[in-house]
Amino acid sequence: MARELKGLGAGLIAGLGVVGAAFGVSAIATHGQSAEPQDKPQTKNQSVAASNASLTNVSQLVATGHGFYTTSCASCHGKDGKGVIGPNLHNLGDPDAKIALNIKNGFKGQMPPYRDKYTDPQIAALVAYIQSLT
Repeated sequence: MARELKGLGAGLIAGLGVVGAAFGVSAIATHGQSAEPQDKPQTKNQSVAASNASLTNVSQLVATGHGFYTTSCASCHGKDGKGVIGPNLHNLGDPDAKIALNIKNGFKGQMPPYRDKYTDPQIAALVAYIQSLT
């Protein structure tokens, strides 16, 4: 559940809204979906379908981030994220916002800033990919 909650921050940066944090990944919904209670309770199949759709959105975010990672990060952090010149990115334990700031601002003399190369939603995708590394 901790990994799912970290992903919520990335989803919010990417323009996704949270319907209810108590439900983990299934709580992520795109803008335009109502957070209002439904008149009729969902059937089990509808709940599973909604949960699977949310997982697909998260999977797509991670896949998009992987593409950006391969282009801009893999040369220093390694194709697998375990570090080459830059540090290992597996199991960082940092909040999404901190990772996003690190990507945006870089580290003088160590890592270039990417604020001018990537938009906030693109950085959110990068964060989602980095947070998926285990």
